[in-house]
Amino acid sequence: LEKNKPLNIILSARQHANIYPLVKKNKPDGYFIRMYSPQIKRTLSEKHENILQRNAEFQRELHDILGLLVKENSLTVLSKQILMRCEKITDSTSGLIVFYEEDKKYEILFDETHDKLQSKPEVEKEFKASFSFITKWLIVNKKSLVITSTPNSIGFNLAHVLQSDYLLISPCFIQNKLLAAVILGKKENKFSHLEMGNIEQLSSLLAFTISSIKARELNTEIEKKL
Repeated sequence: LEKNKPLNIILSARQHANIYPLVKKNKPDGYFIRMYSPQIKRTLSEKHENILQRNAEFQRELHDILGLLVKENSLTVLSKQILMRCEKITDSTSGLIVFYEEDKKYEILFDETHDKLQSKPEVEKEFKASFSFITKWLIVNKKSLVITSTPNSIGFNLAHVLQSDYLLISPCFIQNKLLAAVILGKKENKFSHLEMGNIEQLSSLLAFTISSIKARELNTEIEKKL
């Protein structure tokens, strides 16, 4: 402890200790002793490693999407790619994107890859019945909404028709205008804070994509009329 470095001690197979010297004005002023189980330390290390792996996976998916934005002009193609990656990095069992139209109607983009939702008309019916309240919540709070299948909770009917125990609804805003919402569903496992943060980043990217493509289409129409 003379070099002011912690000392690691193995007391037994189930108990370890770290001794940290406390120094005040370059003189020893006491010691801080931390007792811990090696199993807990290993668990924390595994969680940290999992976070690093998840973050690396997200960065790869984000890099691929940014590369696609340079080459692709179709909003449908880009939206499907973003949705697919949202499902992948969260291990979601279902996903869709709701686009807001000018006449207060919704256009729904389903994930057609595995045809996970068996009753799409029922899903569309539920959107017409209850999604206006969820939309108001998103506009007021301007953040993601987590929905559970617990009866009488906000949006629980939507979770039911999407065959999920947990839903994550991530809004896509541009200059305070709600353009779309990414909706992901999970069974059993909740969405982690890391997953929610990553999906919010992809939702912002989708909002930018929608705005850019619509502006480009508008400019093209104006040029045709000139």
